[in-house]
Amino acid sequence: MKRTASGHEKVGFEITTTAIEQDGLNLRLASKRHRANPAFVGLAVNQNGLALEFASKKLRDDPETVLAALKCNGLALEYASERLRDTKTLALEAVNESGLAIAHVSDRLRNDPEIALTAIKNTDATTYLLIGKELLQNRDFMLVALQHNGLGILADPEFLRDREFVLIAARQKGFVIFLATPELRTDKEIVLAAVGQNGLVLHEVDKELRGDREIVLAAVGQNGLALNDASDELRNVPEIVLAAVGQNGLVLVYASEELRNVPEIVLAAVKQSPAALTFASQSIRCERRGQLVRRVASIKARAGRRWYYAIVFVKCFLRAMWLYEKVQKKH
Repeated sequence: MKRTASGHEKVGFEITTTAIEQDGLNLRLASKRHRANPAFVGLAVNQNGLALEFASKKLRDDPETVLAALKCNGLALEYASERLRDTKTLALEAVNESGLAIAHVSDRLRNDPEIALTAIKNTDATTYLLIGKELLQNRDFMLVALQHNGLGILADPEFLRDREFVLIAARQKGFVIFLATPELRTDKEIVLAAVGQNGLVLHEVDKELRGDREIVLAAVGQNGLALNDASDELRNVPEIVLAAVGQNGLVLVYASEELRNVPEIVLAAVKQSPAALTFASQSIRCERRGQLVRRVASIKARAGRRWYYAIVFVKCFLRAMWLYEKVQKKH
């Protein structure tokens, strides 16, 4: 009977091991004894960190087991003991793997600058809603944090009134200037940073600034389509139009009529997008068509000459073969 029981136990051990190797979450189907076994639980959390949820209470308070789970999935911190969720080294490991894990650290550690900044670097703006309020009110911390994720400026309406905050955020997400105060939306340095990150922002910029050469040049360099929102005067500036068509040849359509008749600009546009020739002036299009016709005629002429020489060669070859056979028959 003992041998039979031992055999059944061995088979059960192998089945459980195989199941956990396939999916760590199968730990939930294991026996209470297996869920308290460090080897079994270690195997499970290494396959899927979230398997920590089904480990015994003792192992969820074991730093080594929890660390293994966090390396696989930072969100596993949710299932660690309260004591370990207040341990800085483990919290750092968790937010480094997934910034959203900051939701499961202790209240004390949510206000830890190192942990919060690591979380911000590793996820989206959602993290700003999870970090401690003390940090959100800490100007020095926020100045550093916004450099990693500019959308943090949305965490507090007051941030949108702060010039330094808006400038940092605009360098990361140009559209944030739309949410800033009217005064900041007309600040040249901020607008320049915004269009440098997203040229299409120029569409909503103050009309006066859309006539600023430096701003428009930065915008079209980032996205050629911004040329459509430049002032009429700047759409007639070769430097700006060249920058725009170099980024997107099709924006030649927004250039002034005069510049659409300049061969160098049309050539730059066509190199970027052959279809841009459609927007060149009529004289250049006609000239281009003439060049194409001459080129096709030249190709046909060369091809015709090749065919002529080929036919002459074949005729000579056949005549030589005929003469050779005639000579052979005489002998």
